[in-house]
Amino acid sequence: MVIPSDRRWRLKASKWQRIATLSSLSLFSIVGELLRIILEQLFGQACHFPGTVGWNQLNWTPCTTDPGTTASTGGALFTDLPANMLGCFIMGFVISGDEFLGIPVDLPIAFLNRKSPLQNWTTLHLGIRTGLCGALTTFASWNTQMVVMICAGNGTELSSQWVSALFGYMVGLGMALASFEVGRHVALLVHRFNNIDLAREADELRERSGSHGVLPNLRIHRALPDFERRFLHDLLQESIEKESRFKDETGIDDDDDNPVQRATSNETMDPEDGIKTESLEHFSNLRKWKDTTSNHRNGRISFGGQFQSELHAIEYAIIVEDEDPREELLDVARDAGWDVDALKSWKRSGMKCDDRSPKVDAMSDVDLMYFTLPLLLLSVALLTWGAISLSGLDAESQTYRVYMLSSLLAPSGTLLRYYLSHLNGKITSKRLQWLPLGTFSANILGSCISAIMVALKISRQRSPVGNLWLNAMKGGFAGCLSTVSTFVTETVGLMRALPRHFWGYYYCLGSLLTACIIGVVSYVWAIK
Repeated sequence: MVIPSDRRWRLKASKWQRIATLSSLSLFSIVGELLRIILEQLFGQACHFPGTVGWNQLNWTPCTTDPGTTASTGGALFTDLPANMLGCFIMGFVISGDEFLGIPVDLPIAFLNRKSPLQNWTTLHLGIRTGLCGALTTFASWNTQMVVMICAGNGTELSSQWVSALFGYMVGLGMALASFEVGRHVALLVHRFNNIDLAREADELRERSGSHGVLPNLRIHRALPDFERRFLHDLLQESIEKESRFKDETGIDDDDDNPVQRATSNETMDPEDGIKTESLEHFSNLRKWKDTTSNHRNGRISFGGQFQSELHAIEYAIIVEDEDPREELLDVARDAGWDVDALKSWKRSGMKCDDRSPKVDAMSDVDLMYFTLPLLLLSVALLTWGAISLSGLDAESQTYRVYMLSSLLAPSGTLLRYYLSHLNGKITSKRLQWLPLGTFSANILGSCISAIMVALKISRQRSPVGNLWLNAMKGGFAGCLSTVSTFVTETVGLMRALPRHFWGYYYCLGSLLTACIIGVVSYVWAIK
């Protein structure tokens, strides 16, 4: 069978796209794992287990965290707390821009300038969010420390610390949520500096709503280009109704700061305004469309809001997709009295906006592969060489061998979590379709494996090589299989359903309770 050339190109592009995605996830997961190890050593291990950390030549060790197995009672501040906080902060900082963040348009990365080429590097975004943040934070290791503190016995110097473990769950969840929110706020602050026009537009929306949000009956069409969106919703142009009336061209005063006003004159537009026309007649077509749809758009008639989705669909088809709306949409437009022909004339006039972020084709992300894949291969080679060459039996050498093996196993845990995430949204039951099944499964599975690895290690005496692999499986594979950053992001998203639905509480508390029970059962079973 002969495959058409265009299909062969798409198949080839898909293949390289997949390689680029997997290499980005793997590389960033190694970086996240190594960063988590450094934070573990810096904030606790160097204090509780001296002689295992050699890189800190300055001996600056802020003894903050506690492993929960010593005579100290500070296990609520668990070992991976700093790493989880940092990972959740980064996750919040690289959040996408949407209406819930108070941004008028959708942006892949909120803090970047909307025209930045980095907005289109989706593989890089995935690597940072799923690879780096997912591996830097760990749900499994957090849960396992709480399980060990609850069960006590071999490997611990104190009896059951179930109260400290309860506080450890609360501290871990609270600090992760707080770090994520701080990251979002910093992203919004940087966004306002990088996108001043969008910040002004958002401020006007807030003032119009009389609160921090947007009026429920004022649904801004976020998918439209800047000019059409602002003109149709009367944004950033308070005087437009007075200044752009249909007068003679000589009767309209020019305002250099108002592209809409200049669009009504016969002057040549500044390219930065994104407007390409010299005809007042063409501009009047957009005004006709606005006049015939304003009541439905702004909910000024009884039950008018029910047609807003159809209104937006027509505008998206004509202005954005440059195609005719579906017949059923045209029927709605005729019944509502909307002048669709005027909108089509506006589109045909060539008066459009070039204000969108630059688009790239599917192969552009593959360019990242030429950077990530060689670095990934180099990292794997160096880590493998280090794990083999450090053959000493001293505590420091054994510790570094564990960390290198953990870093080598990190990509496998991250990739399994990535594929499990495809289960999110796959539940068909209406009562549970909100549950992120993939992330939930990854966290519970990682917690189970982590608890078993710890139990096998302390249950009986093993060879140094056996302990190396058990520790590497716990910190590298299980640690990267689970994630706190995505868990927190999903929790915050589900909280938006309040007060009608308490999905956010069901998800976060249910995940912690399930992981604790599964962890205790696995630990007790494996330690026998």
